[in-house]
Amino acid sequence: MRVLLAALAAFVLVACAPPSDGDGAEIPLVDTNGSSPDGEPGDTASSASTDKEASTETGTNAKPNPNASAPSCARLHGGSTCGPDGKDDCCATAKQGAHEIGKYMVTAGRMRAFIDAHDGDIAGFVKDLPAGKWNAKWDAEGALPTDRASADAALGPAGKKACEQGAFTGHTFWTPKNGDDFSDFSQDVLDEKALNCVPWHLLQALCIWDGGHLATAAELKAAFTNGGKTRYPWGNDELARLDAPDAAQRLNIEGGFETSPLPATFRKRSDGKPAEASFMIAPPGRFPKGNNAVGIADSAGNLLEWAGDQPRRFVWKGDFEHHAANAGTMNFGYLWMDTTLGGAWIWGTNQLFGNAGNAQQRGGYYAVGGRCAF
Repeated sequence: MRVLLAALAAFVLVACAPPSDGDGAEIPLVDTNGSSPDGEPGDTASSASTDKEASTETGTNAKPNPNASAPSCARLHGGSTCGPDGKDDCCATAKQGAHEIGKYMVTAGRMRAFIDAHDGDIAGFVKDLPAGKWNAKWDAEGALPTDRASADAALGPAGKKACEQGAFTGHTFWTPKNGDDFSDFSQDVLDEKALNCVPWHLLQALCIWDGGHLATAAELKAAFTNGGKTRYPWGNDELARLDAPDAAQRLNIEGGFETSPLPATFRKRSDGKPAEASFMIAPPGRFPKGNNAVGIADSAGNLLEWAGDQPRRFVWKGDFEHHAANAGTMNFGYLWMDTTLGGAWIWGTNQLFGNAGNAQQRGGYYAVGGRCAF
C-alpha cells in the first residue's frame, strides 16, 4: 500500500511541476573530516563530518523520485538522499522487534512533498481521513494549514523558539523571503536535511499520509536500545565524553556536522561560519557508525524527536547543538531521557531548558524533528 501511494504521489508531482528551465548536474555526496563549531557561536570542536551537497539548484523545479516507497518521498531531494552516501530511500523502514520504524528522520523535502500534494490544505486532508485515523481533539490543540501561505507560516519561525533564521537559529524548511526570515541555502540543500521547527500535529499528519503514525516513545526507545538489549544504538561502548572524537563519528552532537559547499554569500557568526542552524543539521543517516543493529539511523543526535504518544512531547537524545541531559559532565549515561512519561517535559506547561514553558515553544523548536513508524 505504501508503494502504491508513493507511485500516485510521484505522478502528481510530475504532473503538477512547473516547466523546467534547466537542471544542474548532480554531485555525489561525500563525508570528510574537518573542524566545526560546537553549540555556541564563536567556539570550535575537535572534529566534524562535512557533507558535499547533492545539488546547487534553486529548487524551483522539483525532481521526482521514481523509486519512492511512500508518498512523502516522491521528490528526489529529501526523498532518496538519505544514508551515508546520500543515495538511500528516505522512507525506508526497519523491523525492530514488533515495531516497524522509519530508518531516517523526516526530511524537509518529505514535508514539502506533503504540502505540495495537498496544495497546503492539510486541515482538509485530515478532515477527509477515515474514522480512527485522526483524533478530533487534536484539531483544537494545533491548527493545521489550509493553504500554501499558512503551510509556510506553520514551518517558519512564528510562534516557536529559536526558529528565526540567523544567530545560530533557524528552520530547515525553505520558505520564500519574508523580511529577515530567509535562508542563505538553496531549497534543494535544505530539503535534504532533517526537518526541524515542525509542529507536532503537522508531522503526525504527514506520517498518517505515508500510512503510519508519528513514532511513539516506546518505538524510539526500542530503536535506541536495540529492543532493550544495549545501552546505546551502536552497542554498549561507553565513551567518556560526548565531545570525544568517536562521538563525532557516531552522532551529530556538539558541532559534528558542517554543510558544504557553502553559498556564495551568507550571514556569518563571529567565527566566520554560517549563522543559520541548518548549517549544522545533517541529512538523515550521515553517521552510520551510530546506527542501531537493524540500521535505524540517528537514534542519538542530530535532532531531538517528537513522540506520537501525546501532542508536544518529545524524547531527549542529544542533537546538533547538544541537549544531552547533563551538559555539565557531557556523559553518555545521560544521553537518553524519556520525556513522555510521568507528565514531565511537556512544552507549554513545564520548565524547559531553563526557561519557563510558554506559547512560543508549543509550535516547534529548532532542535526537534521526528520520524514515522508503521
